[in-house]
Amino acid sequence: MGPHPVAATGDTDTSRDYEYTDWDEVETVAADFAAFVEGRLGVGPPESTDAN
Repeated sequence: MGPHPVAATGDTDTSRDYEYTDWDEVETVAADFAAFVEGRLGVGPPESTDAN
């Protein structure tokens, strides 16, 4: 006996785009991961070249 079909949940209208990603959280996780790696390697973040 094969797998049972699963009912679709959530947004299913394919005529539009949906944004599910919390980009602020992605940025926070990326920064935390970069700090972890830099700490493990004993290096600091690269110098900024922005003219701000």
